[in-house]
Amino acid sequence: MRVPRRRCLTLIGLVASVCVAASGCARPQTTSRDGLDLAYPTGVTAYFILGFLDEPSGRTIVEGDDLVERLFCEGPDKTAVLTRELRRFAHEQGLAPDIRVVTRQRCVTEVRSPSLAWAVNGLYVDRRPQRSWVTDDVGGRHFMTKLFSDQRLFQGVDRRLKLAYLAGAWVRHGDGDSYRITNAQHKVKLLVALLRESGCADVRTTVTRGLIPQVTTIEFQPTPEVRAWLHRRW
Repeated sequence: MRVPRRRCLTLIGLVASVCVAASGCARPQTTSRDGLDLAYPTGVTAYFILGFLDEPSGRTIVEGDDLVERLFCEGPDKTAVLTRELRRFAHEQGLAPDIRVVTRQRCVTEVRSPSLAWAVNGLYVDRRPQRSWVTDDVGGRHFMTKLFSDQRLFQGVDRRLKLAYLAGAWVRHGDGDSYRITNAQHKVKLLVALLRESGCADVRTTVTRGLIPQVTTIEFQPTPEVRAWLHRRW
């Protein structure tokens, strides 16, 4: 029996690279980093998008899924910024701009694209295959992987790509001279390191204790250069 076309997950190579005990099979890992132009200035768009993406307890992806990002009642402006930058990313990298925006439950927005989901997810270096999966309509298993931003994303890159990452995170999570990050201590650590490396002064964090979700506020005094990157039109 074939999976109905409208329900079929497009298999685009986002697969786990370890032997999953529950299934007894090994799956090869493929990523997009080697095939993309991540040098300055083209890489600015890619790193802005990476900064923009939410990673609560890591970024969970499903093998073959075309989800780029899900925004939870965050307003149309942030969705517009993401879709605009994704179209720019597609143009710069020679990818299909096959973007769909789907609204669920009135204000939960999903941005989807088979080609861009593969390309964006493939930028991550820290990839942790999970011992879990989702099942399609005919019982097929699609395995899950957790992705995490870390310092390896920035090894050998132009410093302006680091500023683009800070800007992407600020457009999504920023307010004034601060960020508010939910359940993503790995990203907090990365942002703090990048802010300090970029010359920002008085970088400090405040964490809510005993509350779910855990929210960390990062406050800082930006340099003129960092402020310009945060406030440029994206």
